[in-house]
Amino acid sequence: MKILFFITNISYGGAEKMMTAVANKMAEEHDITFLAFKGNDIMQPLSDKIKYIYDPLSNKKNKLISIPLRILSLRKYIKQEKFDLAVAFLHPTHYMLTIAAKGTDTKVLLSERGDPSKKKIKYHSNPVMNFFMKVALRGIFLILQTADGYVFQTTQARDCYSKRSQKKSCVIPNPIPDKNIPDRYEGERKKTIVNVARMELVQKRQDVLIKVFELLDEKYDEYELLLYGGGPDEEKIREIAEKSPKKDKIRFMGVSKTVLEDIRDDGVFVLSSDYEGIPNALLEAMAVGLPCVSTDCSPGGARLLINDGENGLIVKRGDSESLAAAIEKLIEDKNFADRLGKNATEVQETYKKEKILNMWKEFMEQIDEEGK
Repeated sequence: MKILFFITNISYGGAEKMMTAVANKMAEEHDITFLAFKGNDIMQPLSDKIKYIYDPLSNKKNKLISIPLRILSLRKYIKQEKFDLAVAFLHPTHYMLTIAAKGTDTKVLLSERGDPSKKKIKYHSNPVMNFFMKVALRGIFLILQTADGYVFQTTQARDCYSKRSQKKSCVIPNPIPDKNIPDRYEGERKKTIVNVARMELVQKRQDVLIKVFELLDEKYDEYELLLYGGGPDEEKIREIAEKSPKKDKIRFMGVSKTVLEDIRDDGVFVLSSDYEGIPNALLEAMAVGLPCVSTDCSPGGARLLINDGENGLIVKRGDSESLAAAIEKLIEDKNFADRLGKNATEVQETYKKEKILNMWKEFMEQIDEEGK
């Protein structure tokens, strides 16, 4: 089978991590091409069996011009190479690939990595612009319903799509990464609250986490808040932290290649997101045995991982006081926190990488067979 993986760029994000893992697995038996068009950095391991191409497709800065040109260029490449299957994980590659492959013999597989229901979010302060943006988004969403197959991370995400699309879909969670998972730390934990996430306020909500830390710090003055990651809103988040009365205890740790070693002896891991697919950072924190607290981020990825009160705690998203109360419970009850951390390590078996990648392989080969 000849397969194209289409992506903006191979960054350090969770979707890119999963996409390269699937491509590497498929490259063991199939002919794989990776096409990136917005940035030539490769931040994830890529098999030497994979043909990697960086092609900006269009150098036009005006999006009204560049996107159609990119779609036309992509269509030409698909027809030239005669791929059996083409795969996209993120917007805008979802709709670009779906449109580009129309009328060709190439099947399209889309993976929904986030929250399809986020289309309900208000996108613009101007109500007229907001209306047109929602109409455009609805049009894009209808285009996505015409793909040949779909992979969702949760059943809640799948349920946002049409019944027709659901019949062509498979629910596959994220795996534990194929890096060495450090042994669970058994000593006295640091007095720290740690978060690992892309610096992006609309989704990851580091602003809420800083507010939570301010609420906690009135009672737990010795604790620090550690923020790992980078991203488009880093400066905004630094400004929020700088204005906080607890600014001297908020530390920006940057992007770490040894993050699991770095956080394994921290006190409490917190995910403050409003929406996620399967949160990789939460999955990895649980695998290493940290006591974890997460918001009930839409569309259910955190709740898939956490059995509330057994291997972690779940609280309402956007609720600073509830999140602070859950963290305080773990700080106050060390035995309870320790039990949650120990139970959390069981995700290593449930979400074993080879098991998850085989699910991908079987589904992709099924789509190819159905097209013959």
